[in-house]
Amino acid sequence: MKQASPQSIFKYCSTSTAKQILFNDEILLNSPINFNDPYDTDIMFDNKDLEAASNIIINYFMDLAVMKVIEEHYHSLPFCQKIIAAPAKLSLKLNDISNRKFHEYRPTINYSRMLDIFTSLGIKNGVVGSASRLALENIMTVKKNGIIEDELSKTIIDKSKDLVISCFSKKEDSILMWAHYADNNRGLCLELENEDFLEMYYSSEKSSMKIKKLMYKILWHYHMGSKFEIVKSDQSEYLLAIAPFLTKADDWKYEQEVRCIFNKNNIKVLKKDDKYFYKMKAIKSITFGCRTPNDEKNEITKIALEKGIKTYETILSKESYRLVKIPLQSHEHSQ
Repeated sequence: MKQASPQSIFKYCSTSTAKQILFNDEILLNSPINFNDPYDTDIMFDNKDLEAASNIIINYFMDLAVMKVIEEHYHSLPFCQKIIAAPAKLSLKLNDISNRKFHEYRPTINYSRMLDIFTSLGIKNGVVGSASRLALENIMTVKKNGIIEDELSKTIIDKSKDLVISCFSKKEDSILMWAHYADNNRGLCLELENEDFLEMYYSSEKSSMKIKKLMYKILWHYHMGSKFEIVKSDQSEYLLAIAPFLTKADDWKYEQEVRCIFNKNNIKVLKKDDKYFYKMKAIKSITFGCRTPNDEKNEITKIALEKGIKTYETILSKESYRLVKIPLQSHEHSQ
């Protein structure tokens, strides 16, 4: 997936919404639950990807267990056992260096594939009630019952409720957008600077969330006790993970949508009276609809003049079914 490239994006809205945006150059961020498309941001998981992600988590905790055992018992092991344990100790150390270099945690060995082997070798016949036996049996039970997959998917769905979104369009002359989002042409269309917001994709099939590749980054931050933040190098994994938030049915293709997605706790998000806002870098122009009342035009034009924002209006074409954008004419009179 790629980011939207136009220098400008457009926000169709009513005049009342426009005045709220213009007052502080802030747009309202909505919860997806308020969107008109019931499929929008409906999360579906890829079962194979989810299982792979859960295996990575199991492997991570197995890594920690092995490191703990080596740390506590290596020096007291007989020489012959030290020879056996030495390669594992070295592998863990080299892997730690690699993880620190790339800021991701990739477990040393895929221990989950070895659990059945351990069982067949008679590990379960070990000392009853021993910590090692109980730990192994617990991991095997967790893996077999799919507990991690269930918890992982539940956590993701719960965390997605903290996301807030605002939607824009790459197109400024859509008759359908004017009708659907600009109060039946009585509203207006704001031209805004595109801040590398995310481009929507359209498909006849639903997109699933894929988190396997991103899991290595998440585990690293969990391991280091640091806050997980998306950086440019993680962008492709991040976009793949949030595919359900960037894919809509083909029916919506006419919108040519671009959207910004933030967590409510993002430092760029402003909270006011239980609502969430994002301050845009620049509002370039305002285009009024062909039915926008003159008194609304006059009020908003005064705000635009104070802010140095260009103003336009739309008129009906006499040759075809399209809206023509022209510089705003004087409306200093009543309708």
